[in-house]
Amino acid sequence: MGVKRNFEITPDTHLWNAFRKGSEPAFCEIYTNYVQVLFNYGIRFSSDRELVKDCIQDIFIHIYNKKENLGDTNDIKLYLFKSLKRELIRTLQKKQKKISWDDADLPFLASYSAEIDIAANERQAEQNKILQQALNTLPDRQKEVLFLRFVEEMEYEQIQELMGINYQSVRNLMARSIQNLRGKLKEITTVQLYLIIISRFLGI
Repeated sequence: MGVKRNFEITPDTHLWNAFRKGSEPAFCEIYTNYVQVLFNYGIRFSSDRELVKDCIQDIFIHIYNKKENLGDTNDIKLYLFKSLKRELIRTLQKKQKKISWDDADLPFLASYSAEIDIAANERQAEQNKILQQALNTLPDRQKEVLFLRFVEEMEYEQIQELMGINYQSVRNLMARSIQNLRGKLKEITTVQLYLIIISRFLGI
């Protein structure tokens, strides 16, 4: 488990504290800001969209009902991502009747909208297929660290806390994932590679 980051006062601190004190507008703001972000993250672990939506609903119900007993946070997105991941593990473990399961067992899906290929010419469609195949060859943890870093724009310290690994392990995962992709996509620049990663996850 990585070392927790130093606690500092942020705008999230004030919003979270207002919510814990019973502010309905604060809760609505948290929900509005993060419900879609949470879905975009959760759907990477399971293609069952309704299951993901149910897990998100459950964590919001839980934090609302337990708001007075919640701990401090200065990073609401990280807090909710960790909560969703735990809920998905619990739900999938129960659904698949596994005795034990942790986040290292979770798959991480790298998919994009099929609508891209409908509008694209054959050459573009073939390129999309090659790029998607290259991303799908990465181990799940490498795909997750790419998603968190480039799509969610998380810092390494946030990623280490969410994934439960140390700082250097995050850096190593990042370096290996980029190296693996560059090995399969030799003719592109580093900037193009980063754009490819983002577009494959976002479906654009």
